[in-house]
Amino acid sequence: MTNNALSAAGGGGSTQSPNPSVVIVPERRKRYSTQEKLELVRLTYLPGNTVSSVARAHGIAPSVLFRWRALDKQGALTAIQTGEGTVSAKKYEAALEEIKRLQRLLGQATADNALLKDAVEYIQSKKWIAR
Repeated sequence: MTNNALSAAGGGGSTQSPNPSVVIVPERRKRYSTQEKLELVRLTYLPGNTVSSVARAHGIAPSVLFRWRALDKQGALTAIQTGEGTVSAKKYEAALEEIKRLQRLLGQATADNALLKDAVEYIQSKKWIAR
């Protein structure tokens, strides 16, 4: 390889390149507070505004704004704002089924307990066991 070819390939012997390098630093994503999200969602519902126009004006992707709107309709943005947790409908249904199962078990245990108390009272009345 000749000196000219080395210089063009960046492997030349010179310590300073004729064209300065451009260093690109990746931008960090902006984090929006719940209040900011709610405000942007509110703007999308105003007459004359579209999701795309609001997103463009604030430098965010329309898909993000559509997701925030969906979360707002579910009440998830408000739950986040108040610090409450949210769960999916599937997990909610599973939790309700578990509650019903546990209530049935509690009812059965309560009935068993009442039966045993009655048995103890009967046996004590017959003086079969010491009081």
